[in-house]
Amino acid sequence: MNTAAERIRKHCSRLGTELDVVRFSNREGAVSPGLKDVYSHAITTEKRELFNAEIKYRVEALSEAIGLEPGFISGVVLAELNLFRQIDHLEKLLYQVNNLTDSNESNELKDIAVELDFSIRSKLSQEYGINLDNGVKVSAAKDILISKLCTEYGVRPDEARRVKALAKISRDMQDAMSGERVNLDEFYSRSRQLVAGTCVGIGQGHIGIQENIYDWVIIDEAARSISSELAIAMQSARRVLLVGDHMQLPPLYSDAHKAALARKLGINNSRTEIDEVLRSDFAPSLQLCLWCADECSFDDPVSYGSTDW
Repeated sequence: MNTAAERIRKHCSRLGTELDVVRFSNREGAVSPGLKDVYSHAITTEKRELFNAEIKYRVEALSEAIGLEPGFISGVVLAELNLFRQIDHLEKLLYQVNNLTDSNESNELKDIAVELDFSIRSKLSQEYGINLDNGVKVSAAKDILISKLCTEYGVRPDEARRVKALAKISRDMQDAMSGERVNLDEFYSRSRQLVAGTCVGIGQGHIGIQENIYDWVIIDEAARSISSELAIAMQSARRVLLVGDHMQLPPLYSDAHKAALARKLGINNSRTEIDEVLRSDFAPSLQLCLWCADECSFDDPVSYGSTDW
């Protein structure tokens, strides 16, 4: 599968045709070096790092549309991403401490919370010049910092609300790209021209392959897949192309399945007769079967059905 995707990319590159590719896999080691750049996790990591690096300049570019100073907008957004996130995490830790019954776990979380509280207070003092009294909760720093920025830039509360909403959106975007199984995989499966993966790997629920319809679904080594694996990809296709030497491996049918097929086809349920039927290919014409026997790796021509081709 890796080889097929690489050759398609190489062919499109030679013809000067743009091709958007994504490769899905549970294991990065299963992805060939030629597809590392289009591996879904690699694409997400690249987008996340680019987003984090450019966030300040992106939001400042909205200053004219919002009608506020670029420094105020970036100040609020960066505070949301770098400081307010830590404050929210601290509040969750404190909530968990209050609900724990195990004293050892409670003490461990308390130690973590104390260190995080100290880190937040230090950042407030060093980067923003805000010194909280020991009796003041760190959560109060949000309103204090926003008020300080509003005073510095002469921003009204109603104007600040729009920027805070922008900061929330930026944080949601950052969280979405930082998740273990992000929904960007579903976006890739819908937006890329070539989606590559194994029958099993591409059927993972978070990819949402079953929600899409593709012009072509090409399954390589189809003879080595069981019907349930094939169905995952085939259900999303307008056209299906199964590639592989069907003589390479015998069909994988249970005895009960064979008996049901024999009844439906009206043939003898003996092992020899049903196996002969299952090993036959009723699609190709005689000429195609003979060509396969002459030009390919078959010792004998495969069985054929209709000659009206």
